Amino acid sequence: MKKLFLLLLIAGPLIVCTAQQGKKPADPVQGEYVLSVFGQEPETKAEFPGGAEELLRYIQENLEYPEKHMAERVEGRSFVRFIVREDGSVDDVHVARGCGPLFDAEAVRVVRNMPKWIPARKNGEAVSSSCAVFVRFVLD
Repeated sequence: MKKLFLLLLIAGPLIVCTAQQGKKPADPVQGEYVLSVFGQEPETKAEFPGGAEELLRYIQENLEYPEKHMAERVEGRSFVRFIVREDGSVDDVHVARGCGPLFDAEAVRVVRNMPKWIPARKNGEAVSSSCAVFVRFVLD
């Protein structure tokens, strides 16, 4: 139990981001996670500083496995949505599809505490964008 692997698992691309223009994305339907596109696609999507590998490293280093679930050998996966604002800050973090209060709260905590992202750009200007990640809790 001492060897604990916390992994970030993504369905499709590492993160899903779309341009946002004041509306909320549609909820996932029948287990498929697709974020609605608001207006036109941005020229560049929001990106975690250092890219996907750094995002994975950040989550692995900062995620704490809930002790209760560790003792009971419970695993799970939380799908977390959030907004990357024009200044790169992370906002409106919420669980779109959860796997239990302890896992979900930890996934939200880690996402909420992420460093500023490189924001999406549209017509040369920074824009807010909707993003999502799967956070998977796995014991070895």
